[in-house]
Amino acid sequence: MSATTIDSDAITVTQAAARPAGAELQPGERDYAGPDGVRSATLLRVSDIVTQPSTLPKAKPGDTYSWRTWTFAIDDGSEWDGQILQRRASVTSSNSEKSTQYEIISALAGKTVPVGASLSIRQHLVLRNCLIRIVTENEYPRIAQFMALPANMRPAAPAPAPVATQHPGVPDGQANPDGLPF
Repeated sequence: MSATTIDSDAITVTQAAARPAGAELQPGERDYAGPDGVRSATLLRVSDIVTQPSTLPKAKPGDTYSWRTWTFAIDDGSEWDGQILQRRASVTSSNSEKSTQYEIISALAGKTVPVGASLSIRQHLVLRNCLIRIVTENEYPRIAQFMALPANMRPAAPAPAPVATQHPGVPDGQANPDGLPF
């Protein structure tokens, strides 16, 4: 069985600050300060892969943990609109349907990502919307779940980017209507 490849421009997924490198808030951004619940959110950016020594109790010397930080802005028109939530997701298990990264990608794509699919995070996922379930733990709000937007909430599909290769199942000269390569 082939694996899913997730390409963030030059980074392909096969491979202790409060905010790791690439996950800092940008000028004018504010952390989410609203209540728990389900909200619409837009993916603003994804950090490069960060790798650190594993701190798990059963970790062997030399074991590492690699993740990306996914940054979302609330975009539901509420008083919390534009406020930021981030979620760290392991990249080592990104091919598993049970992984957080796979859940995020499927929610943003609005459909299940097929085995063997290849996509660029920056080209295909940044600025896409999904629903997030926010829960507060230890007085800190976090994203507990990612869900695809219902069909009646989805914006018009973005114009597809030029593609150098034809994708299986898509007739020559046409792109998928959702702008994704699968």
